[in-house]
Amino acid sequence: MVEDTIQVYAVEAGRKIADTTRYRPHVFPEVSYDIAPSSFQVIKSGLDFDFITIAFKYRPSRRDIPPQLHTNLNGAIYLGYRTDWYRIRYDKTPLGVYRRHFRNTGFDFGGFAGIGSTAINYTVTGGRLDQDYEGIICSTGLGAFTGLDSFGFGLTIGWDFLLDNNSQYWLYHRAPWIGLALGINLN
Repeated sequence: MVEDTIQVYAVEAGRKIADTTRYRPHVFPEVSYDIAPSSFQVIKSGLDFDFITIAFKYRPSRRDIPPQLHTNLNGAIYLGYRTDWYRIRYDKTPLGVYRRHFRNTGFDFGGFAGIGSTAINYTVTGGRLDQDYEGIICSTGLGAFTGLDSFGFGLTIGWDFLLDNNSQYWLYHRAPWIGLALGINLN
């Protein structure tokens, strides 16, 4: 049988210093055959560092161009403030054994910056360019994420900046968009 133990230390009021001479151990066996051990929850808040990709960007209509939904390749570094809830609970199996389950859920809010690509053509430059190419963009913005274990998804609002000489013609340069993002927790 495999057991995990969490030691809970007393903290003096107003000092935020743990008294390491006194603690109360909580033991969590992997399985229990008699009764389900008590559930346990720990809450932790702090800085969050993630790699995200914006899966979908919705751009509102501009001039005569209807609203756009973009799925171009992109990646960004995200930095935010996160609160996590770590839960340990026991579920009863069909054989009557209680099996331990860990679950980590979180919520965070922060900012991101990264690079990506976008189609540059006659239409999105207001008829000023005759060539078609994939332009490199810098994306920045804000996001609110919810996560399960190491993976997260969230809503973002951002702005793109075309990184070449045609930025003055691109209709979406510095224009806001709304997106759905996917992320992997790096810390």
